[in-house]
Amino acid sequence: PLRSDLPLELTWQLELLYADQAAYESALEEFKSKVTDFATSYNGKLADQTLLLKSLADYATIIEQLHRISGYASLGYETDKLNEVYESNMSRVEDLYEWQGQQLTFYDNQLAQMDQAYLTEISQTAEGTPYQYFLAEVVRQKETHLSQEVEEVLSGLDNSLFNQYRQYL
Repeated sequence: PLRSDLPLELTWQLELLYADQAAYESALEEFKSKVTDFATSYNGKLADQTLLLKSLADYATIIEQLHRISGYASLGYETDKLNEVYESNMSRVEDLYEWQGQQLTFYDNQLAQMDQAYLTEISQTAEGTPYQYFLAEVVRQKETHLSQEVEEVLSGLDNSLFNQYRQYL
């Protein structure tokens, strides 16, 4: 059945994420701006402990926003794949993931290049505790990181390599 044919209590309440499509569109633009500002503010500047701690908080906010944006798009799309607005939202989110991946590739890469003891020390400070798991993952994956240039190229291929399903729609 179509979403419009279902009783309201059996559908996702997308308005809990964004009041309407206009609010969602606004969130997309705000997200892009935050990602761009993040890259400008932190790329090549993570050696400063104060800036590093601020970057962790800002990165967490960006990831939370991305999940909320993605949730709105995917929940709408999964409940009504015939709705052109939901289909467009989903397609744009997939493109957004690839774009933000390209913009933020530097972050994990530059963190992974830092001394393991330093990252562990940061994670044990009062300000760093909320990011303890994230920093532990960076340390755990240190050896799998390639050069920043290679990571950037690979992140640009993400949509092409992992979202072939869109080609059949």
